[in-house]
Amino acid sequence: MLDSIKLMLQGFLFLTILIILVLLAVFVIKFVNKKMTATSNNSMEIISGLAISPNKGVYIVKIVKSYYVIGLGENVNLLKEITDPEEIEILNDLEDVSSINFTGQDFSKILSNQISKLTKGTKGEEM
Repeated sequence: MLDSIKLMLQGFLFLTILIILVLLAVFVIKFVNKKMTATSNNSMEIISGLAISPNKGVYIVKIVKSYYVIGLGENVNLLKEITDPEEIEILNDLEDVSSINFTGQDFSKILSNQISKLTKGTKGEEM
């Protein structure tokens, strides 16, 4: 009788410790996740990238309002800071197009909106 009570207490203690460890792991994961999302404030963004090989690539990165071309390989190298206003305008337009939400819209409506934007931009320019 005494052995069965001792065995039940050991089983209960084991389950209690297991539950405490699982709860502790859940709280730690939530805390780390909250810290990681708090530091990510959308001040940096990858605009475009090209993988040259599995471990190497060239990327256009926007940091606040500045654009940079970086090379990623064994090290991260700044290849160029984009300062040309025309190039910055193109990148801004590229960013605007990629952020358009097409959900629930008719394709013909989306197409006509994009065509009207393009024609507004080209009025007064000669080909």
